[in-house]
Amino acid sequence: MMIFLAAGLIALLVAADQWIKAWAVNVLSHRGSIPLIPNVLQFTYVENRGGAFGIFQGQVLVLAVLTAVFLAVLLGSVVFFGLKRQYALMWILATVAGGGIGNLVDRFYRGFVVDYIDFCLINYPVFNFADCFVVVGTLSLMIYLFVSDRMAERKKKADMAMPEDKFPEEN
Repeated sequence: MMIFLAAGLIALLVAADQWIKAWAVNVLSHRGSIPLIPNVLQFTYVENRGGAFGIFQGQVLVLAVLTAVFLAVLLGSVVFFGLKRQYALMWILATVAGGGIGNLVDRFYRGFVVDYIDFCLINYPVFNFADCFVVVGTLSLMIYLFVSDRMAERKKKADMAMPEDKFPEEN
């Protein structure tokens, strides 16, 4: 059941991403930019024909194939962790997958990824809703792995401090 909910989350993220990108193509491509907070945040239409930060410009097929392979592994991991009842990992990976699929749809459908969120305060590359989920999911995965590792270390230390044959007597 949880795996179906994760699939629903992925579908919802992809649908929302594609809906926003359709708006960007229909509105922003004709207007250029729409300031939200002057000199801080604006919507700016950009056609990204490369990967993150514009790498591999013009290599749409290579990027699409690499992304598809990565997403196949990621989706398999969502199912695997769902079956293992490791739901935190399942949800985190589903979030990354939703963002990745949103951008993969663009690569196949349009031949480029539509970017539109322009955080101009720090001159950061223009990005999109799907990118947000890839980044948030990846950061969440890093935090999850760090916390899990620390908890495993604490458990190991606690187990070593109290040998199995010396448990306190039960009353």
